Amino acid sequence: MKLPLSYQSREQAFVKHHLLSNYLEKLFMIIGQHQASIRYVDCFSGPWQEGSADLQDTSVGIALAIMQKCQKGLRAMGKNVQFQSLFIEKDKRASDKLVSYLDLSSHPEVETAARNGEFFDLRESILSWCGQADFTFLFIDPTGWKRVVEIPTLRPFLKRPNSEFLINFMYDFVLRTHTQEAFQEDMRAIFGDLPDTVGLPPKQREEHLIKLYRQRLKEITSKRGGVARTASVPILYPLRDRTLYHLVYLTRHAKGLSVFMEASEKIEYVKRRSRAQAKQEHRESRTKQRELFSPDRANA
Repeated sequence: MKLPLSYQSREQAFVKHHLLSNYLEKLFMIIGQHQASIRYVDCFSGPWQEGSADLQDTSVGIALAIMQKCQKGLRAMGKNVQFQSLFIEKDKRASDKLVSYLDLSSHPEVETAARNGEFFDLRESILSWCGQADFTFLFIDPTGWKRVVEIPTLRPFLKRPNSEFLINFMYDFVLRTHTQEAFQEDMRAIFGDLPDTVGLPPKQREEHLIKLYRQRLKEITSKRGGVARTASVPILYPLRDRTLYHLVYLTRHAKGLSVFMEASEKIEYVKRRSRAQAKQEHRESRTKQRELFSPDRANA
């Protein structure tokens, strides 16, 4: 596996999009067996750092392609499923680019809508668009964390039935700030209380903080439709052996959790290879010398 040129210097995005693509396809094909309408919300859609003009290396392009593919696949099985998508973006320039892309989209059978504004301010509008009946998948992938991952911010969505979530939890920021007095109120909003990690080695500290956050999400999630289940996937910095963020997944269905875990296990190879390639390219840039073997061949 070689990292596409459009993802150079965006290795973590490649891993994230690989997971999103693999999971969404399986999810939609399962949900489409039982429901006539599926909604998808990208709460921080961009595009920000796209490497291709057709946006196929963005969450927007990936999600639309998957929805159209699944719609065709379900139709071949005798299931007429309506796919609807909503894309939120606060930056006006990125939002204008998004709207232009959607207007010229090659996915005409997938209904699309876009809104320019802050996720926090648009929460009621997003929930109104989702309604109460249709299955909805919410992808919450911000560049920051403030007024995003805190439980009070997410509470209205967690109370909605028939929903699944994939949340970018900015772990490295939380790690650096969770013991600082200036961020105590923020930490209470995220964890419900101040987390105590004194004396814990790095790996156990990470496990403890992620477990606390996942537990808090489950406590707040409405029990309508089933008991909340969570999982998380760590995404490391391309050049450092340190976690950048966790992708935290939440569902009310045991099948959903099983399918997500299967998809996350399959990206382990992608994670290793993309980081190996990034490190090799960094070494070559520093030494000005090409290395004889690619990461794949060197580990073959």
